[in-house]
Amino acid sequence: MSDIKERTKIVLVHPDDSGNIGAVCRSMKTMGLHHLIIADPQKYDEHTIEYRAVHAFDIYQNAQFFPTLKEALAGTALSVGTSRRAGKKRKYRTFLPEEMCDSICQMTEGEVAIVFGNEEHGLTDDELAECNAVVSIPTSDDFPSLNLSHAVQIMCYQLFRASAKRLPKRNFTPLSSQRMDEICSHLIENFRSIGFFKIDGSEEMQRFFRDIFSRAMMCREEADKLDRIFTKVAGIKSKIDADKWKC
Repeated sequence: MSDIKERTKIVLVHPDDSGNIGAVCRSMKTMGLHHLIIADPQKYDEHTIEYRAVHAFDIYQNAQFFPTLKEALAGTALSVGTSRRAGKKRKYRTFLPEEMCDSICQMTEGEVAIVFGNEEHGLTDDELAECNAVVSIPTSDDFPSLNLSHAVQIMCYQLFRASAKRLPKRNFTPLSSQRMDEICSHLIENFRSIGFFKIDGSEEMQRFFRDIFSRAMMCREEADKLDRIFTKVAGIKSKIDADKWKC
């Protein structure tokens, strides 16, 4: 069972400022996190990054780069977006940093990604939809916006503190993001086959189920059982319709 900090990645989406990336590296290393991912990267000034990182420039040197957030999150068991903005197309529930980090530290397997948006506009609706859950860091209403590196520091600190607690562990094999998408897509197809959607709201419904299942941190066996249940329901409806047609 590996240290959760070794299985946690900090993901920056399209960061603009090289200095911020350096400060993020320093924030991570002081709390024992070493895996940095940059999605949709730009061209950065490595001298500025090294200067701001101080003795944590190796975090950037070992960073991974992906063209899209979806590719960056492939294979993760849990992806957590950070955002202070709510909205209909965003998440149904937000967590406090300490709540989410306690849950993360109960995972005995699987990789975790904590995702931070661009400095100017944060995570977009589409980017947040790629994440399983969302964390909102409480701030003053007078000036609620946090610097990127400060937000990273808070989340890394909370994870560091939670990892030192004696929390009960959940011994299970978590779902990958790909498998979660497959199950939710199959579920929606089953709903569609029984005539659930009078007006197509399948995209929002799929996002709804994905968020709930992800927050539940279901294991593969639980998710597969749910998949079989909904498939059976669709099969029963199809048989009933066929019997009616025969009559």
